[in-house]
Amino acid sequence: MSGAGLIIFDLDGTLVDQEAAVGRWADEFIRTYSASASPTPVC
Repeated sequence: MSGAGLIIFDLDGTLVDQEAAVGRWADEFIRTYSASASPTPVC
């Protein structure tokens, strides 16, 4: 089985610190797209 992978579903949030993961994702998104860390009003 070449190229086979393992998929793990963390349905109850016990395997990964989800708050920290979202924070890392947001930091990466802001750095990548040069977005401002402070919210900007849409209207």
